[in-house]
Amino acid sequence: ALGIAPSGGEDRDLYSDIARSIVAGNGYRVTVDTAETMIRNPGYVLLRAALIRAFGDRLAPARICNVLFGMGTVVLSGMLIRRFTPSVAAVVVTMLITGLYPLTLLVESRIGVESMFTFLLMLGMLLLSRAMDSWKVWSFAAAGVVLGLATLTRSVAMFLVPVIVVLAI
Repeated sequence: ALGIAPSGGEDRDLYSDIARSIVAGNGYRVTVDTAETMIRNPGYVLLRAALIRAFGDRLAPARICNVLFGMGTVVLSGMLIRRFTPSVAAVVVTMLITGLYPLTLLVESRIGVESMFTFLLMLGMLLLSRAMDSWKVWSFAAAGVVLGLATLTRSVAMFLVPVIVVLAI
């Protein structure tokens, strides 16, 4: 792993701290002696807690999970662009840019929310695009659930809803 520190600095990874607290039964708090917190959105924290419970308190499972989210994002970007153009070259270029962008490569090697958030955001956009083709309620509900999960991962996703409504009108 390129020597990149987990989020929160060299000695601090708040996602993992809160996840450890959840796994230990101490609630959604940074340490046992602190009050409950919302310093981090719960989406990635709960995933990190599940990884700790399943594989122990190691960074490798979280890094592997982030790489899988990154690979999924590359595939989803290709699927999304394919909806707008028949050009194979455009799909390949999009997937290459998504997968080989230098900051993306760095993000995958650290423990952070970005990979999960980007994956959920891309999946939500793909599902929303398909829902707008079919106009079926369940399709919009599926897109809404995924975008809701993205919002639980990073709250900035909630600001997409007004933009999407304006674009749909």
